[in-house]
Formats: sequence, structure tokens, C-alpha cells
Amino acid sequence: MSLLSQIFATLKCAVDLALRGYYTQSMNLLRSVYVNNGDTLNESGNYDNALYSYNKALDFLMLIPFSKERQKEVFYKLGDAWLNKGTHEKAISYYKKAIEIDSKYLPAILGLGDANLELGFFDEALKFYKSAVKLSPNDRYNYYKLGRAFVNKGLLDKAIGTYRDYIRLAPKDFDTLREIASVVNKKAVKGI
Repeated sequence: MSLLSQIFATLKCAVDLALRGYYTQSMNLLRSVYVNNGDTLNESGNYDNALYSYNKALDFLMLIPFSKERQKEVFYKLGDAWLNKGTHEKAISYYKKAIEIDSKYLPAILGLGDANLELGFFDEALKFYKSAVKLSPNDRYNYYKLGRAFVNKGLLDKAIGTYRDYIRLAPKDFDTLREIASVVNKKAVKGI
């Protein structure tokens, strides 16, 4: 079954639910279709259509009472699509909307770190990555991102310390070990 056929089948089901009085379930199903479509489009690099799908999902969410949890997810996905498109300011605004709903929403916090890092706002990026490490201290990925921010800011000693924490959680990640060796080498050259 093609993607288009799946979408039409799901839309038919959503309309059927609405006609039977299951309004919230119908809106939720439509939201799901648009989010999944947005994910597929975003992953394939079709950012404009992904943004359209996520905005449509948000339209349906606004019609469902008590949908804040789902709204934060769509705001985060909108932020990612804008970041992938290279529109950092819009990405930041959507990540912040997700965090307004849930101040501990880790994907949006990391997104804010990524957007700020790409813009060269290293202090802001560090703030968000440090927050991510505090929220999820056993997630090696957070240490990796924090270490990269320290490298970009030129704080090589801090980067090395952060990468040590990463290695503690993932001792066999050879790509990161190579990156750490590169940072140590930069530090050695800088010290000469």
C-alpha cells in the first residue's frame, strides 16, 4: 500500500469516527497522519512540505482539549524542520514554545543548543547542553553535544573532561574516541 493510499485510508477512518461522534479521536487521528507525514518529509529533505504537515497537525491539536503534551511534540518537530531548513530564529521560537509547555522537554532543549551552536552563540548553546546533562545524566549523547560546544568555544580542557564522561557511558564508541584524540592534539599544539 502506497503512502498516499495509507493517508486516504486514515482520513476515511477519521471522518467515520467524527460522524459517529468520536470527535477527539478523529482529530487525534488526523493529527497523527500529519505528524507522520511531516516526519517522512523532514527526513527526506522536503522541509517546506514538512512544515506544512506539522502546521496542519497543530491546527488539529488546537481543536482537542488537553492536548498540550502533543502540542509540545509538534512544536519541537516544527523547530527541527526550521533548523534543517537553516532558519535558526524560527527553529528557536518553536523550541521555546515546546519548552513553555514542558520546561524539561529534552528534545527541545537539545534543539535550542543545536540552533545556538550553529549560530555561533556558544554561551547559549552551553547553557542548554548543560541543562540537558542535568536532566538526563546517563544519556551519553548529551555529553557529546556539550563537549562539542566546549570545543567550539575553545575550552578544550572542559571538552576533554566532558568527553571523559561520555566515554564512561560509551567506552567502545571509536568515532568519539577519535574526536577526543583530535581535541587532545589541538590542546597539545595550542600549548606549544
